[in-house]
Amino acid sequence: MIDKYKEASKDIMDMMSLLIKSINMMEEDERACKEKRAVNHPDHYQSKNGIEAIDVIESFNLNYNLGNAIKYILRSDKKGKSYEDIQKAIWYLNRECLNMKEQDSNVER
Repeated sequence: MIDKYKEASKDIMDMMSLLIKSINMMEEDERACKEKRAVNHPDHYQSKNGIEAIDVIESFNLNYNLGNAIKYILRSDKKGKSYEDIQKAIWYLNRECLNMKEQDSNVER
C-alpha cells in the first residue's frame, strides 16, 4: 500500500514538474513577444487604432528630417517627454528648412 502512495506521489511530482516547466516556457514566450513588440511595434509609435508613425511617414514618402519630425510629434504625449519631443521635431524641421534654403540658393546660381 505504501508503494502505491509513493508511486502516486512520484507521478504527482512529475506532473507538477511538467506544469512548472510549461508555465516557465509560457512566461518566456510572453516575454519574447513583448520584446519583439517593443522593437517592431512600440506602443509610443502607435495611435489608438493601431496606425504607426512609420506607416504615415512611408505613406507620404517623407525624407529623414520630415519623417523624424512627424515621429516626434506623434509620440510626444506617450513617453512623458512632450516638451523634449516637440523640441526635437522643431530641430528636424529647422534642419529641413535649412536644406531647402540651401537647395534653393544653389538653383538660383
